[in-house]
Amino acid sequence: MVGEDGKLPYRYDIFTGEPLADWDPMTNMINRILPFRISKIGSQAREMVFRSGVNLNQEFTSTPDGQSLKEYPKVISRFQYLISQQNLEEQFQELFKDPVVMKSILDMERDHANGVTLSPNETLHGTRISQILRTAKLNAWAQLQAEDATVNRIAEEAHLKKLEARARKSGDSKRAAELDALQNIPK
Repeated sequence: MVGEDGKLPYRYDIFTGEPLADWDPMTNMINRILPFRISKIGSQAREMVFRSGVNLNQEFTSTPDGQSLKEYPKVISRFQYLISQQNLEEQFQELFKDPVVMKSILDMERDHANGVTLSPNETLHGTRISQILRTAKLNAWAQLQAEDATVNRIAEEAHLKKLEARARKSGDSKRAAELDALQNIPK
């Protein structure tokens, strides 16, 4: 994920916005595994987010509408920074104070232990975690669109891809080809 300038983008703890302590071997090892970056391990909020089963793999490396940003490391860095400035850790701490949310996680863990497979998206806690993440992503994306022309181009490409897919599904191959050509115009 080296940027166009040949440098690695800055990396921030997604929960707090603090710069990463990459010099710490344990932090470095954990951040090689996770799709997002964190500095501290061990807070109850972080533990509960991980225990929740909510899939965070693409949460911080894709646009709010799901388009991958892997080709844009600087955008990912800035996007993650803007998400982190919304203090997710504090929001999750508040969420996990709710006994109903905690019961939802414990019930899901019990069900899994008894062989019942349940998607976190079908649970109260999964829905509430997703709402927090969705709001943070939408806020960060809007701010990023206001400050970076690359982001607007990414959004336009995503919109063109959706229109092209819609045209193909409706059988309008001529329109789909036109939209495909628009996506391939040199930037």
